[in-house]
Amino acid sequence: MAGLFLAAAFGFLKPDNSALAGSHRLVAALLTFTVVIFLLCLAGCLSVTWLRPAPMPMNLQVLRALNEDLLQFPEHKMTDSMKENYLRDRLSIWAAILDNRATVNRDKAFRLKIAQALLAIGMLTVGILLFFVIHSILVSS
Repeated sequence: MAGLFLAAAFGFLKPDNSALAGSHRLVAALLTFTVVIFLLCLAGCLSVTWLRPAPMPMNLQVLRALNEDLLQFPEHKMTDSMKENYLRDRLSIWAAILDNRATVNRDKAFRLKIAQALLAIGMLTVGILLFFVIHSILVSS
C-alpha cells in the first residue's frame, strides 16, 4: 500500500501540477513528510517479513537421544520418577521453543502495528495534499 501511495505522490510531481499548488512551503513540507512516512512504513513491513533464525521443534535425532537415555535401563529398574523426568525434559524443551516463538511473534506484531500506523498517517497526509491540489485548481479557475 505504501508503495502505491508513493507512486501516486510522485505521479503528482509534474511541473504543471506543482505550479497549480503554488509555491507553498506547506505543500512541499507535506510531500516530504509523506515520502518519509511511507519509506518508514516500507522499512517496518520489511522488518516484519525478514526471516530470522528461530528454534525449530524437536527433530527425530533429539527425540532418539532422549529415548536412548530412558531405554538404557532395563524395564524392571525403570521407576515412575524416571519416566516423569523423561516427559518433563521433553516438555521443557517444547516450552522453551514455544516461548521463543511467542516472543518473536509478539515483536513482529508490534512492528507491524507501527507500520500500519505510519501507513495511515501517510494516507491522511496524501489526502491533505490532494485537498491542496484540488483547492488550488478551484481557486485558479
